[in-house]
Amino acid sequence: MSKSPFIESIRLILRTKRYYLKTEKAYLHWIRRFIYFNGKRYPVVLTWASMIIDCLTT
Repeated sequence: MSKSPFIESIRLILRTKRYYLKTEKAYLHWIRRFIYFNGKRYPVVLTWASMIIDCLTT
């Protein structure tokens, strides 16, 4: 399984800032959930209105 460059860049930032391992895991978990919830769409495509409507209709 290949690692996502985006997730790895976030992990590097969290490690650089010396976040605890449990905090890092929690942040990465919520980031992955957000990405999957939004259908793996690019952030540029997402708007606040579409995110709210998607959240309310699921």
